[in-house]
Amino acid sequence: MGLWSERRSRLKGWAEAGEILGVCLLALLLFILGENSFTLFGWAIFPLAMAITREQQLTLLDEDGIANQMDIAVVLVNGNVTVVDINEAGASWVGKARVALKNQPVGEVFGVELEQALRRVSASSVVNMDLYLDTLQPARYVHMWVSRAGWKPGFPGVRLVTLQDITRFMEEKQKLQCNLSLLEATLSDHHNGMMITDPMGRVIYRSNSLIQTFGIPEQTFDTGLIGWRGKMARLMRQPDRFLHFLDRTIQETSGESLEVYETTTGRWMECRSRVLQLPGMYGLYRVWLFHDFTEQMKREQELQRFSMQDGLTGAYNRAYFDSELRRLQLGRRFPVAMVMVDVDGLKAINDQKGHTAGDYLLRQTVELLHHACRADDVVARLGGDEFAILLAPADEYAAEQVTERIRSLQNLYNIRQPDLSLSLSCGWAVATTPQEVDTLFNRSDRMMYLEKRRKKP
Repeated sequence: MGLWSERRSRLKGWAEAGEILGVCLLALLLFILGENSFTLFGWAIFPLAMAITREQQLTLLDEDGIANQMDIAVVLVNGNVTVVDINEAGASWVGKARVALKNQPVGEVFGVELEQALRRVSASSVVNMDLYLDTLQPARYVHMWVSRAGWKPGFPGVRLVTLQDITRFMEEKQKLQCNLSLLEATLSDHHNGMMITDPMGRVIYRSNSLIQTFGIPEQTFDTGLIGWRGKMARLMRQPDRFLHFLDRTIQETSGESLEVYETTTGRWMECRSRVLQLPGMYGLYRVWLFHDFTEQMKREQELQRFSMQDGLTGAYNRAYFDSELRRLQLGRRFPVAMVMVDVDGLKAINDQKGHTAGDYLLRQTVELLHHACRADDVVARLGGDEFAILLAPADEYAAEQVTERIRSLQNLYNIRQPDLSLSLSCGWAVATTPQEVDTLFNRSDRMMYLEKRRKKP
């Protein structure tokens, strides 16, 4: 290698000496022709001769030079988009020797895609772009860098072009994009709305279902934390509570947060968030999931209603009544009053007019009791023809007032519907301490039966 380098240096020196000699001979010739000829033509031909000689010598591709040690293609291209020189890596891409590629059009060497791209590039611009060269065998994705024309003094039309093979990167990128598309399709079809925020609260990913879940413009999520935070809060029935949840959650550095909110349209939204720590990434990213479980909530409410309501009348059932009585006993809302109500003669009505008429009277009784009570009082059917009302807080006077309203509403009902009259027997009792609650049922029940007996002839 040392001997070859020494020979190449000698050859280069001889070429330089030859250039100098040639220029001297040209100058002498012009001088002989005359002073005017030298003046008119000498200064025009001299730079041209120098430029031709230099372009012939222009080579970045010495056998042991750095360009030939690189695994990227390095090409010198002139203004006609012709190869001036090329390194070994570039020549290997097309399977030809370097010397065979010199002075060849770029389109014939690398394909028309590259030639057209170079022709579109301004001579004064430095360009970076990705290309797909399908005429190569095998076809390659390349990243092309192009220098400005005249990057080397004295060579105004020559540009340096580098081509880096990025085929593997692009194939991996396409696989990743495919997997991401599958993931997005899966998430979009899911009932969950999903987004990922960076450490500054900016949305870096959102699923299509997120837009559908909230029904707000897609641009809302491109405005940073302040934009999507405020817009989503305005959709909640309790916006301040939702904002508090967001602000508290964003400040947490670990764990998971979960809250349930009702929107202004009556939908129920489960909001869940957890920290996402990515390797090599600065700061904490966060995954947000928004699940619309309105239908599930309706089903649960329906099941809960069936579990605590009487199917025939819509009043609370005995199980709910007992649980409320225990809750009041453990609470502090004293005094507590209970009113027992019995439908007189229900069995005879069922026997004489049928169960349809009897059921109708039971439903009318519940409606009457609701009108006689406050909205938060508990009206329950204990079984058969027996009902009870829990009043809290309520003293003897309040219990007596409810009883009187029941009697008044009963009389009004009988005036309006004389063909199917309604007779109710009532009794009430009051508990001022938790201990008295234990006897509340028996005492009010006893008072109710006393009234029932008084009605008998």
